[in-house]
Amino acid sequence: MSTDSDDVTAVAHVTKEFTFIDPLSDGECMALIQTAEADNIKIIITESRRIVLFPCDDLHTATAILAEVNLIESIGLIREIVEWDITGLVSQYELPIQLTPEGNDNDQI
Repeated sequence: MSTDSDDVTAVAHVTKEFTFIDPLSDGECMALIQTAEADNIKIIITESRRIVLFPCDDLHTATAILAEVNLIESIGLIREIVEWDITGLVSQYELPIQLTPEGNDNDQI
């Protein structure tokens, strides 16, 4: 996702975060990884096995994978994380800065 407004150009990195009520089992983790990889979707499962991250724009994509492995009813919390990388600013915000020394350290009294 990206934006190109009148004053800022930026790219968004969107992540869907799912927190589960109970930690996932080994089998559930493997099923999630295999299903996501089959759909060419990246997935991150935290060490605690309670949080799963999908770096994708669409909530439906992530929830479809969870539903396919019968984990949709185990979700306790869903969050969307959006991180913006500013790629450009309009020139009115680009201020010329010129640094000049206040005094000359070589002056002797």
